[in-house]
Amino acid sequence: MGLFSSASGQPFIWSGSQLTPDQIAALALGAPYLADRPDPFDVLPPAGLATGPDLASAWGLTDRDSALEVLRQLGGGLDDATYRAAAPLVRLLGAGADPEKLHLDLLDQAEGDTEHREFLFRTALAWADALRSKASTYLPRYLPDSIFAWDAARLVDLARAAHSRGWLSAAEVWELLLPARTKAAAQYPSWREFGIGFLVGRSFWAATRGEDDPIKATFDSFAPVVIRLQKQSSSPWLKVTLQLV
Repeated sequence: MGLFSSASGQPFIWSGSQLTPDQIAALALGAPYLADRPDPFDVLPPAGLATGPDLASAWGLTDRDSALEVLRQLGGGLDDATYRAAAPLVRLLGAGADPEKLHLDLLDQAEGDTEHREFLFRTALAWADALRSKASTYLPRYLPDSIFAWDAARLVDLARAAHSRGWLSAAEVWELLLPARTKAAAQYPSWREFGIGFLVGRSFWAATRGEDDPIKATFDSFAPVVIRLQKQSSSPWLKVTLQLV
């Protein structure tokens, strides 16, 4: 798709911390968000000193418990689960299935979970519409089976924010991030595929929330960062491997 062809921008910031390669790889899951902030990749932000975007407010978090609830959902694959569940419907819609008939057939099979099936149909319809847009040429020919990269990147970003507010200890952050790295490594053979999963995941999320031209908006905002992470020598994606060693 011609995405990973060049790199530019400021070098990525390193503190020289003594984190293990596994810990750095876990933090690198969130690199698409941290790339343009004046914070080093290889260290957690100081506890009690909130910096950067007010992610807690954006997520509606107010305390430790609300933060842990959302972080555990992200670690479990919050949007990835929806993406996977909607995939069969998306394939049918892409193959020309009549949306109204598919909708009715799906609701007929509800057996008490009508609300969930309605949600899946609306999600699939929005994503299928996005995949018919001109910007779909930005996507790989075969979409990834998983968009856990999108969940994992947000998990790291939000966990850093929760730590900076003093809601989570460093030990608790690693208890969330290290398993996410393991899960990401099982889904993607390299950072390149992880980057594609992130971009597709963000496009999917934007489509299901009614964002205008969601694929183009995603690639305009995040593809340059992913390119830098793939190409620039100071990138954490070139310093540590995604796969477990």
